[in-house]
Amino acid sequence: MSPISITVQHRKEALGQAYIRAVVAKAGYNFGGKSDFDYGFDGTIKDVSCRGGRYFENGFGLNYQLKSSCNVTNKDGRVIYDLECKNYNDLVIETTSFPNILILFVMPKDECEWIDFSIGRLIIRKCAWWYSLEGQPPTANSKTKRIKIPEQQVFSPKELHRIMKSVKGGYKL
Repeated sequence: MSPISITVQHRKEALGQAYIRAVVAKAGYNFGGKSDFDYGFDGTIKDVSCRGGRYFENGFGLNYQLKSSCNVTNKDGRVIYDLECKNYNDLVIETTSFPNILILFVMPKDECEWIDFSIGRLIIRKCAWWYSLEGQPPTANSKTKRIKIPEQQVFSPKELHRIMKSVKGGYKL
């Protein structure tokens, strides 16, 4: 095995982005990717429509902040994570044109278990959950704010369709 040349956190983030890209592709949306500069969001997922055989972005979508972590606990049907306050406060803002969500990609503690592949398959372990903090008050905490995501909010193609339907209907997430 060759030496690893990027940080552990960058490898975690890259696998989290790969998970998101896979879900977005399977669901049939357009991945907006990262902006040139980091101003609070890691990407955008955009809805696409078809008119006369031509596909186009229809103006609906959502922003996301990705966190990839091995330091998560599950308790009482919730995924519990300590989110940095700066990220929390970015996500509670209601003045963006797209809704904002957190996507929390949870990985095994053992790096050897993060990914498995062969000619017949690619497995990225474990799973991601999504959470909307819209409407929550900003925090005055100095370091982290504990969030509790319902375990049923798995970030999957089916769930992304449900989220986008809510966005297009003007409903709060």
